[in-house]
Amino acid sequence: MFDFDEAKEEIEKNTLLTERAEQLTNLVIDQKKFVFKKNEVNFDLAPLQEKGFVDINGDTIQLTEHDFLSYFAYRAFVRKFNFELSEDIRALFHFLKAIRDHFDSGKNTGITRFLRGVDGIALFLHHRQYPRKVTSFSERPDDAEKELIFLYTDALGRFLPYHEFASADLLSLLKTLYTFHKYDEPGVANFNIFRLRQGLQQLAQIRPEKAQELEALLLDNFDGISEDIAINIWTGLIQNNRSFLLKLRDYTRKEVFQPAVIVVLSAKSLFNQEEVLEVLHLIDVIHNDSKKYRLQLPKLYGSILVNSAVSDSQIRQQCFASLNELIKQPDPEYPIAVMSELRTIEGYEPEKTELLKTLVEQEHFEQKLIPSISWVFFEFHQSSLYFDFLTSFVTKFKFKIDEEIFEYTIPSLRNKDEIAFDQHLVTFLIHDLGELRWTGSRILSKLIFHHGMTRFANNILDLPPKSQFKLFTSVLSLINEAKHTLPSVLPLLHSQNEAVREGLTSRLEILSEDYGSQVTEALNDYFPEKTEEQQAVYDRIQYYMEVFFNNAKRKTEVKELNPLHTQSAIFDNYIKSYQKHFERTINEGVDKNSIMRQLATTVVLAKGGGWQHAETGEVMQLSSFGTSMTLPRSYFVSPDNFEWDRMVDRLENWKNFLPGWEVTH
Repeated sequence: MFDFDEAKEEIEKNTLLTERAEQLTNLVIDQKKFVFKKNEVNFDLAPLQEKGFVDINGDTIQLTEHDFLSYFAYRAFVRKFNFELSEDIRALFHFLKAIRDHFDSGKNTGITRFLRGVDGIALFLHHRQYPRKVTSFSERPDDAEKELIFLYTDALGRFLPYHEFASADLLSLLKTLYTFHKYDEPGVANFNIFRLRQGLQQLAQIRPEKAQELEALLLDNFDGISEDIAINIWTGLIQNNRSFLLKLRDYTRKEVFQPAVIVVLSAKSLFNQEEVLEVLHLIDVIHNDSKKYRLQLPKLYGSILVNSAVSDSQIRQQCFASLNELIKQPDPEYPIAVMSELRTIEGYEPEKTELLKTLVEQEHFEQKLIPSISWVFFEFHQSSLYFDFLTSFVTKFKFKIDEEIFEYTIPSLRNKDEIAFDQHLVTFLIHDLGELRWTGSRILSKLIFHHGMTRFANNILDLPPKSQFKLFTSVLSLINEAKHTLPSVLPLLHSQNEAVREGLTSRLEILSEDYGSQVTEALNDYFPEKTEEQQAVYDRIQYYMEVFFNNAKRKTEVKELNPLHTQSAIFDNYIKSYQKHFERTINEGVDKNSIMRQLATTVVLAKGGGWQHAETGEVMQLSSFGTSMTLPRSYFVSPDNFEWDRMVDRLENWKNFLPGWEVTH
């Protein structure tokens, strides 16, 4: 914490440090920026760097968030604007706004942390000079007043231990600010009161007697706000003096205090191993089945698991056993609380995986929990555990799974170890169970379309020949355009097994019936320098396409036999009907005061305005937008058969895939 008396003494000494600090502050004010190049500073920064006032990285000099510099800046702006503190706090707010206006035309990198320090010092000096003036805010502040209350809250919390409010007045002010910021419940993250919580903890550490005065006012009416204030006071008191643990034990005799005590005991890395055992014993003797109490327990167990002072494996096992019981609860708030804590715990990936597998095995499991599961795996490094979980998950739910399980997880896991991830992905793609192959295909599709994957990181030529055959069969059965799926399996054209090479080439011929030149274009793009064997494959597919489409052309010349004509007529009628319904629905939704409308942003274009073409620079008027994809020809020939074939591929068990393989190999 910043010591005002020490700073004042330092300034009065007029040392080299204060001289350099004043020079730097004046430079910031004159140049209206907070990051400089070395050639822009013509005085020695060594005293400032030694004290941590500036960071120097190469040729760049940047101010740190240091209250000593903020104090100098406050003094400089007082002189610049000829400002004097008065009882009217709004005059102080106008002064702080003038400082912001001064920097509006400058380069503002780093401005927020700099100005917050000035705000905190200015508010502290105001309240010190006018200690009996307790700030009051209107019950229904307008937008301008709201902005001032946000500023005031952060500034008050920054130097809360030094403010000289009477305890009752301070408590009244804190409750007003908590209420304004729509405080929810104890221990729940709320960034608007984050600085107040920090200030309360620092108050308890620096001035425990003042904190205990506040505490005495809280206990009789232990509502949500009083509870949160008490939690932060108790956290500071126990950080300052471990003997306060005895007092917390006394508080647990009353049920109303028990949830708050658990939050305090959940402070990260606070206790040594002996104290942790004492805390666990305390939890064992508390018999509280209330939801409010039990939802705090995951935080406690999580804090113990990340505590480096705890080396006893039995303690960790006890914590995971307790988390296992909580995650089984039918109320979804319990598993959500457990998973929120798991995200903050580094390591323990096998134990986390077992907890999540236990969760999905419950009869009451709901798929709305999947996003929380996905975020837990986002922090993982071992992709094998993720695929192990997916095996259990997909085996239970088959094809009825929420694909959010992939959204955040797969790019993060794959980036950490592409080879290991792709090995497990290939295992899924060639698995006997259709539901696992389908899951692998969904993962592969997302990697291809959203993350630009073109090849497996592992060498698929190292797979056994039968697995190679399964792999290209699985990948090329995806309902994706050939130009996206082909690159990942083209290396198998170099397989040492003739059956694999011939099978893939034949599959490419069949694929060319659906996608035409996309097949040969993919070969050109990913085999630009062809060997004789590659050229032979290319020529063979090109010849096959010519023969096939020449034959097809003869049939399609008869309009009634042309699937593009017969199916498109049906499709056009459907689209016309659908478009009318869709436009009507959209218009009705926009006309209402819907959530979508509240979230949307209206962009007004000048007359004739629109989008600028990247290559020509031409501005094209905005009229509509859309997207397109190439549908396979077989879909137009017979949509029902197309869907049926894909369904069979999905459901088929590959246990007897190519039964004669071992004989012919």
